[in-house]
Amino acid sequence: MPNDSPHPPKDSIPDPTRAVILKHTLSDATSHFDWMIEIPGCPDEHRLLTFRCGERPDLWVPDQLFHVEQLVNHRAHYLDFQGDIGGGRGDVIRKASGVCSGFRGDVEGGKLVIQIGWEEIDDEPWVVRYFGEKTAQNRWCFRGDQIGLA
Repeated sequence: MPNDSPHPPKDSIPDPTRAVILKHTLSDATSHFDWMIEIPGCPDEHRLLTFRCGERPDLWVPDQLFHVEQLVNHRAHYLDFQGDIGGGRGDVIRKASGVCSGFRGDVEGGKLVIQIGWEEIDDEPWVVRYFGEKTAQNRWCFRGDQIGLA
């Protein structure tokens, strides 16, 4: 039976993918962070698993719990895009980018483990492993552990 899901099987070991954190400033001058993680093995243009965050996920305090809102998957073009989104939706500026060397779990099943090597934080590249669990419709709780310098 073929796998019609845009997500890879949970026991597969995919190639590294990318992640980005964008500061999204809305037309009313409020802002939040969009944490986008490329789904491994997903050929769909809308392959960025996207979370709205009040704080930057790359700067989370280890072992502290953080609650985020899952948005619809975004287009891959946001991995490199900065500027006006258009349609009165505000603009985005990249605050961090990195490489995902691990993506395990099941988005629909509500459990994820994602390991991201952020390019530079406080002038040092470092790796964070995120543990996420879905807590309600479109809401997730994540905990991040710094596992070392990249």
